[in-house]
Amino acid sequence: MSKKRTKKRNKKPKTKDSQFKIAIITGANSGVGYGVAQRLLDHSAKNPDEQFKVVLACRNQIRASAARNDLLKEFPKGLVEIVLIDIASIESVFKSCKEIKDRYNRVDLLFCNAGILQVSYMDWGGMVKQILLDPIALYSKTGILVQPMGKITSEGLGETFACNFFGHYVMIRELEDLLFKAKDPRVIWTGSHISTKESLNMEDYQCNKGILPYESSKRIIDIIGIGLNSRLNKQNIHSFTTHPGIVSTNIIPLGWVMSHLKDFLFYVIRTLGMRNQTITSWNGSYANYYVATQPIESLVTTLRYGSYCNPLGKVYVDKDIVEGYEEAEAKVLITKLETLLDIFRDKERPTNDMDSPIEAETETNNEETSNNNNGNASVDASGGNNPIDIASQNAESMDVDASSEWESRISRSRRMVYYYNRRTKESTWDLPEGVDPNTIRGYASQSNQDLQNLDPLEGGAGQIRASHLLVKHDKSRRPSSWKEALALIQSYHSRITSGEISLAELANTESDCSSAKRNGDLGYFGRGQMQPSFEEAAFKLRVGELSEPVWSDSGVHLILRTE
Repeated sequence: MSKKRTKKRNKKPKTKDSQFKIAIITGANSGVGYGVAQRLLDHSAKNPDEQFKVVLACRNQIRASAARNDLLKEFPKGLVEIVLIDIASIESVFKSCKEIKDRYNRVDLLFCNAGILQVSYMDWGGMVKQILLDPIALYSKTGILVQPMGKITSEGLGETFACNFFGHYVMIRELEDLLFKAKDPRVIWTGSHISTKESLNMEDYQCNKGILPYESSKRIIDIIGIGLNSRLNKQNIHSFTTHPGIVSTNIIPLGWVMSHLKDFLFYVIRTLGMRNQTITSWNGSYANYYVATQPIESLVTTLRYGSYCNPLGKVYVDKDIVEGYEEAEAKVLITKLETLLDIFRDKERPTNDMDSPIEAETETNNEETSNNNNGNASVDASGGNNPIDIASQNAESMDVDASSEWESRISRSRRMVYYYNRRTKESTWDLPEGVDPNTIRGYASQSNQDLQNLDPLEGGAGQIRASHLLVKHDKSRRPSSWKEALALIQSYHSRITSGEISLAELANTESDCSSAKRNGDLGYFGRGQMQPSFEEAAFKLRVGELSEPVWSDSGVHLILRTE
């Protein structure tokens, strides 16, 4: 009897995710983004033990495919994939992030690079003036490029703001879990050396009324690129801001002669010692590559890394201080952005979701309730800030009456009761004014035991009780800026500590939270029910102790622990 011989096949082992780093680059089909892709693939070719899978996140399939083909011709063994995303469309960002979550088990590097500089026309008269008075500015600023004002996307966002910054912000927040799963995750922003403190008006942060939307968006990148670290570092994620220097682009069609003359002058000026003239996308991408590959302990998140060249064209990285950076300003801006993000998450979430439509599914928790629109949880999508304050809620209102338009639900992430109007789609953390709690319809899937656990008037193990006074820092009753809000809260602190008045008395008349009607009393709450900054400060207090001013997404607070 002959033995049946089996032929063994030598199968090539599949490449495991752990064998390379996943790097997503927005706007990677050209410019600095393409340069970043080139550098990562070049690094992979030279360092077999440190491989990158490069994901080109682009808007146009044809251009993305062409870029991928060019990269693979240059680096035949490179790992290059494509994800389609229109970074200026938040709907597209949500969709693309879902695809990324389905395709990858983590993200090691997220390059927030895509951007636009929209130009209506060139100010030739201004060019002549600059040549005579400030020729250096001609090659380092955008003054002669007249940008269009008030360009809005179909979703109601400032177009440059959405493309250069906000789409990336949403992307980071959506991919935070995948970043957390990486060993050494980094978010790397492409900013600009022309960003200055004066570029940004906090009252018009989308620059819908300003004349320099590009500079404004790049200033926000500097602020948030640094400011996000207070949140991301807790998850071992690091955020960095960079700039590419001055890269020669074809953003304005000048014709063959003028285009080559422009490039010639770029090289002449660099030879004369203007070190930010990087000129090529390969040189301009060096700071991004540097921040992506250097040991994390050698990098500083509070500085901006820039690409520079010496007169002979040798590229190097230098660190710059971000002019006028203030952490308090970053917190205010993040509050505005989180409010704006909630609007778009509301649109994405089905109406029968058990979570409140105004809350994020990650850690973006607010601690008091109601806003400046009679408790309505909707927010102006054009960028106006309408912060939502969340207070601990009494859950007695779960009795059933189908005749009411309002029903009560439980937020999964905050484990709190909120109220939802089935007709208007409004939601609020406070009992709607003029509504009899006995007519509110209970959410069918919730049990009485669920509700008992939410009652803020009955403290349990690990719970504390506190009162607070809130001053909102934008578009509230009194302050018009975070500086005014801070000054006001400090004056309240002085009055309370001097014995002139109690926090309860001040909260009753001055607090911007709906808890004012309860003299600021928030009831009992435990860990995970308040915003992290508010929770941390409250739990550190001894009974009877008053906090210093505490910043949160809602504003600035004074907290008094009562039990």
